[in-house]
Amino acid sequence: SPAPAKPAAPEDDAFRDEVARLTRRTSLLTIEAESVGREEGAAAKAEAAFRLLEAAKKADLAVTPALRAEVDRVAEAYGAATVQVERAEAAQRAAQSASRELGSALSDSFKGAILHGERLTTVVARLATTLASRGLDRAFDGLFGRGSAGADLLGSALGSLGLTQNPTGRAAGGPVTPGVAYTVGESGRETFVPL
Repeated sequence: SPAPAKPAAPEDDAFRDEVARLTRRTSLLTIEAESVGREEGAAAKAEAAFRLLEAAKKADLAVTPALRAEVDRVAEAYGAATVQVERAEAAQRAAQSASRELGSALSDSFKGAILHGERLTTVVARLATTLASRGLDRAFDGLFGRGSAGADLLGSALGSLGLTQNPTGRAAGGPVTPGVAYTVGESGRETFVPL
C-alpha cells in the first residue's frame, strides 16, 4: 500500500509561493520584452490583460469566451487611457520646454540692450533669429532626433563620407560670430547665439 501523503512543510509552501511569484514575473517580463518598441498603450493593454487573466485564475473562474471578451474590453480601455496620459504628459513637457526657451531667448536678447547699449532693432533681430533657429531645431529634431529612422539614415550617410550631422556645432569649440546661431550641446541640441 502506498505511503500516506504527509502534509506540506512550511518550507514547501514558501518554495511553491516563490515558484508561483517567479513564474508570474517571468510572464510579465515576456510581455514587457514583446512590447519593446511598441506604443506605450499596447504594452499597458497586454499587461492589463495578463493581470486580469491571472486574477480570474486565482478566483477559479473559467476562461470562457465571455470572460475573455470582458478582459479584452477592460484591457483595451486601460491601454487607450495610458496613451492619453502619455500624450498629455508629452504635451505638458513640450509646453514647459517652449516656455523656458522663450524666456531664455527674451532674456538673452534684452541683456544685449541693457548691458551693451545695443539698439532695439538689433535686439529684436537677434531675438527673431534665435526663435527661428530654435523652431528649425525642433522641426529637424522631430525628423532626425535621436533614435529616429531619419537620424540613423542621415548619420550613416554622413559618417560614410567622414562628415558630422551637425556642421554648425561647436561642442568641441571653434570660432563664432556675434548674432549668428550655432547648434551646441553634449546632451542634446541647443541653440547658442553669441553676443
